Amino acid sequence: MLKSEFFLQLFFISLTAALLALIAVRFFPSNLFNPPSAQAFSIISPIPDNLNIDIHPPTQITIPSLDIKLPIAQAQISGNSWTLYNDKVSWLTTSKLPGFGNVILYAHNRRHLFGPLKNIEVGEQIIVEQEGKNYTYLVSEKRKVLPDNVEAILSSRDQLTLYTCDGSFDQRRLVVIALPQENNL
Repeated sequence: MLKSEFFLQLFFISLTAALLALIAVRFFPSNLFNPPSAQAFSIISPIPDNLNIDIHPPTQITIPSLDIKLPIAQAQISGNSWTLYNDKVSWLTTSKLPGFGNVILYAHNRRHLFGPLKNIEVGEQIIVEQEGKNYTYLVSEKRKVLPDNVEAILSSRDQLTLYTCDGSFDQRRLVVIALPQENNL
């Protein structure tokens, strides 16, 4: 009798372990633990490395409809590590400056950072300040992509690209594209 109880317990333990493994595979995809390589990025820096020029990066982002007003700091991608801040938005230094191409800004999906971005609507304004000048963009697109879809933030046109995590366990990324308002010119 003791032997059959042991095998019954072993069976239930094995069954429980198998179910937990299935749940883990469903909710924790492999790309969550093995993020895509940053080498997939082919963003050219707005300022050549060999010039000794003091660049003036964007300093603030304002999204009036979401009551967002945040400072911006320079950031880089090194290997699989993205520079992120707990109190400001990151400007990818290999992206462009406002008025000169694709400005890429990213931040954590937290209530006090880019968490409210999920509520932004097409047509809403986003203002980026740089060197005392305001660049106004209008949201043209909002979409969710997989974390390894880095092409979703790359563009050769003059635009603003906002990027943050999205979904359960950050399984997706939210990409917001905004185009320059005509009065920027």
